[in-house]
Amino acid sequence: MNVVRRFWPLAVILFLYFVLGAAYAMRIPAWQGPDEPAHYNYTRQLVETGQLPVIETSDWNASLVPIAPENRDVPVARITYEDHQPPLFYALTYPFYIASDGNLAVLRLVSLAIAATTVIMAYLCTLVIAPENISVAAFAAATVAFLPQHLFMMASYNNDALSEALLATTLWLVIRRLMSQTDEMTRPTMLGMTPDLIIIALTVGACMLTKAQAYLALPLAVCAVAFIQQSHRRRALANGARTAILAAIVPAMWWGRNANLYGGLDLLGLQRHNLVVTGQLTTATAITLRGIAGWLTYVFQTGFQSFWGQFGWMSIPLNQQLYTAMLAVSVATIIVIVLWWIKPGARGAQQRHAFFILALLAVMTLGAFVWYNAQFVQAQGRYLFPALVPIAVAGAFGWHHVSSPWKIVHRWLWLVPTLALCLLDAYLLVRVILPAMRAV
Repeated sequence: MNVVRRFWPLAVILFLYFVLGAAYAMRIPAWQGPDEPAHYNYTRQLVETGQLPVIETSDWNASLVPIAPENRDVPVARITYEDHQPPLFYALTYPFYIASDGNLAVLRLVSLAIAATTVIMAYLCTLVIAPENISVAAFAAATVAFLPQHLFMMASYNNDALSEALLATTLWLVIRRLMSQTDEMTRPTMLGMTPDLIIIALTVGACMLTKAQAYLALPLAVCAVAFIQQSHRRRALANGARTAILAAIVPAMWWGRNANLYGGLDLLGLQRHNLVVTGQLTTATAITLRGIAGWLTYVFQTGFQSFWGQFGWMSIPLNQQLYTAMLAVSVATIIVIVLWWIKPGARGAQQRHAFFILALLAVMTLGAFVWYNAQFVQAQGRYLFPALVPIAVAGAFGWHHVSSPWKIVHRWLWLVPTLALCLLDAYLLVRVILPAMRAV
């Protein structure tokens, strides 16, 4: 199969992704992406001082955020509560800040371009598992590219773009390794590791220099190594340990700097961040006010709605009819995934391991979401986006399974999420988001 035939659907998806994403990035008013001012100010401080910022008590002012759509007079320079974040995203966008004199639209476009990596990796992950199923790969990539809330977030300026891109790259690297085991790949060459394991370890290290949520890449990689050499338990354990150690070397200086600044074992600055952002609604308080049932209802409803689309600083929900349709699509997707998974048929051991790795990332992401919401009321669906590639891949296989009796439908099914979600994205931008933000 030639390269053009193999990748032309991805090229179409990326073209539409950049067109729609650029419209979001350039038309949505400044600072209307969640936490966007704080991420912007991290880069500004890095450029102006030449040093990484340090999170301090004065960085958080509960009266300044969230920023309402109609609020155009915000002292943005005072919003700096993301100063604890790892530096890689801001270091990569640093030259673009300088070249554009801090133009937010330019920085948003850079973020959008970085996030395109996640779309590409969704396509490649699916092709590695099922090399001939181009339509399945395109379906998965389109889901990642055009999910409304995801497109909105990727067209904002924040480190989620790089975090998801590196996590998805790790996913592709480990699945590719699982699906193409050879004697050569299991023969160590340097540091007692093969070159592909070194690349995986360094990518995981880069994840840990991007965002705390991207640390999910580490257990993902270690589990994949265990699967690769499960017949050689001692070698698998040794390679897993080497992978973890090499990955940890990448952020080691960052950890040391944080331990020195914040004390103890606060290697990520998260304990200091939690002390700084006083006034956030805690889960204990929410349960006292709403009761367990009320709190659980809120978390599920808000998490679901903001996974699909709840824009601005969670201040622009959609109408109930749209959410009902989205719920119907979600339930139908779960059903077809189950039908696909329980179907009798040949799934090789390598494919089963690849699907386990996808499921592992989804479960760990959900676990992180639950853990975070056990402390603070933060039921934002975007915190589930590290699992978007596994969700999209599983959904693509499920829908193609039920469409398999109709060859023409099976072949062109990827156009359904592409066209439907693109039209939805355009409608939401023009008829919902911009009017609500008084930007029309």
